[in-house]
Amino acid sequence: KGAKDTTIGLGIAHGPEQEFDLTRLYSGKDGKYIQWKVHNIDSTGYVNFVKLFTPHQFTVGYGLSHVFAPEARVVPLFLGTDDGVKLWLNDQLVHVHWIKRGPQPDQDTLMIKLNKGWNKLLLKVDQGFGAWGFYCRIPNPYNDLEFSAERKRGK
Repeated sequence: KGAKDTTIGLGIAHGPEQEFDLTRLYSGKDGKYIQWKVHNIDSTGYVNFVKLFTPHQFTVGYGLSHVFAPEARVVPLFLGTDDGVKLWLNDQLVHVHWIKRGPQPDQDTLMIKLNKGWNKLLLKVDQGFGAWGFYCRIPNPYNDLEFSAERKRGK
């Protein structure tokens, strides 16, 4: 089990948890301002926050995606994070894991219920030092789910 450590930031509600707005500038670490940006995942499926953000020690980062489901269904979701993680589905907190670890695919597995239409996934990953980022995947065996940061359909 990981130790609960709110000094890193997982236990502190930051801008995207309080007032979600993709166009807003948020106050970041060391007086810097940050904003949402579209990032394409590499072939391994890893989102490397170290390459995206400076500073990258003793902070938190957020990831966002939307999933379009043609009908409501329960699906598995697999997470791998460095370090701890919180996950919201449609603005409801569905997973919290307080831990210090290196990132590997599929470290956490949970079942989530997608609604018919668009579903918002927001995750928060805390960071001590070293590597920082996440893997997040939902299997799509029927190839009928669509994934988009900006809620745009079209395969």
